[in-house]
Amino acid sequence: MLTYLKNNCGITQTLTFGTVSGKYDVVIKKNSFNEMVKRVRKKYEPFIGR
Repeated sequence: MLTYLKNNCGITQTLTFGTVSGKYDVVIKKNSFNEMVKRVRKKYEPFIGR
């Protein structure tokens, strides 16, 4: 899916979340979806509403 978005939508930067260190940009604990939501909100909230 990331390859498709990069190629067809012109996306140049991505941010991936996962539980495996070294494989993802942001590592979260297993089953810690609240942590992931908090990190996404913290990173992108300043851009919402512009």
